[in-house]
Amino acid sequence: MLLTCLGIIEAALLTWAVVTFLRGSYVTALLCVGIAAWWTIPAVAQLIMPTLMPRVTCANGELTIRPDRRLDRMMLIATLGGAPLLGLAAVLSALGRLDLPTQSLGSEGGVFAWVPMICGGLAGVFTVFFVLIVKFGGIGYLRLGPEGFERAEAFRKTAKRHWDEVTDVSDTAPDRPQAIYPLVITTDDGEQHSIDNSAMYTREGRTLYEFVRFYWLHPELRIELADDRAVERFHEMQAAQRERDSRS
Repeated sequence: MLLTCLGIIEAALLTWAVVTFLRGSYVTALLCVGIAAWWTIPAVAQLIMPTLMPRVTCANGELTIRPDRRLDRMMLIATLGGAPLLGLAAVLSALGRLDLPTQSLGSEGGVFAWVPMICGGLAGVFTVFFVLIVKFGGIGYLRLGPEGFERAEAFRKTAKRHWDEVTDVSDTAPDRPQAIYPLVITTDDGEQHSIDNSAMYTREGRTLYEFVRFYWLHPELRIELADDRAVERFHEMQAAQRERDSRS
């Protein structure tokens, strides 16, 4: 369904690029082609989801799990490309230089008055997102140690808590309808520290959920998180999950 929606928007952008080129609106045509090329990134990301391989490393007595490097790079390219494209669209639309398929609502050149604001706002969001990706070294990470965990994601406050504070680890988030494959770590103060789409780390997020829950339920084994034993356990659980998936 998502790929279909992405494809429809892609086709609309390319169609309008052809129409505006034939009209002589070359700037609009070029911008549409650029946005269409940029729009392929989420489609490619969706296609590679089943093949993602998380990066699992152990350093300084803690285990860190990051999404597949391909996903990090695509998000970096998406934000780096999206900011100038949308910024250019904001400027051109404000100047009435864009040929858009809209009827005039009182703004010069038949351009809706809110188009520059929306494009400019999105350009700002992508710029901030790009800075955060660079800061975190990717779109996010989950760090587990013998004493506790740390969850970091762009646009969300970093959570760092002790295992003794954790009261539940679940894969449901009824309070976050936008969550696709959630991993939710609940602490004794009622806070829910979630990863909304843990499929960015492992297939449908199952291995990540089972891995975190395992160490929550087995405090006597958390010392493994300080060395390569936890890395080996993660890969074993991931291999077992792949085996179950192949049989289903």
